[in-house]
Amino acid sequence: MSKPKPPYPAEYRQQIVELAHAGRTPAQLSREFGPTAQSIANWISQDGRDCGTPLPGKDGLTTAEREELVRLRRENRQIKQERDILAKACGLVCRQKREDVHAALELVSANQADASNALSARGMCKALKVSPSGYYDWLHRPPSARAMANLVLTETIRKAHQDSDET
Repeated sequence: MSKPKPPYPAEYRQQIVELAHAGRTPAQLSREFGPTAQSIANWISQDGRDCGTPLPGKDGLTTAEREELVRLRRENRQIKQERDILAKACGLVCRQKREDVHAALELVSANQADASNALSARGMCKALKVSPSGYYDWLHRPPSARAMANLVLTETIRKAHQDSDET
């Protein structure tokens, strides 16, 4: 699969549009400079929209409106992600004082285990007010000696419970 070409610079496109306004056709310019005739025709119609004189049947957004639309869509996507994070937090961020950060870190970890979810760990950490570096440190940290002792004790209690006919 071939790599996509980077977009032509704005100055180059403007020069091609000026040549087209001088009377040359997109097909002539395509043969001479390389971009396809359709690309050149698109540049010409976009220039008309930007100047306030769109070509007949070529209505659309100006470049400034298109850039604003892209920016607003990006912000909207970010806001939706933060809303989803807060909905999953179930009150973790509403407490005045959080003694146990592990609940927030476990929420981030559980969310990352769900492959269908598009929320980033960094975004969740920001919304839950925990540091991303703290999350990754917590994620890769081995269990403490106390946690290991608790696991052994819990297993001993379960075994004793089973041996006593669950009484």
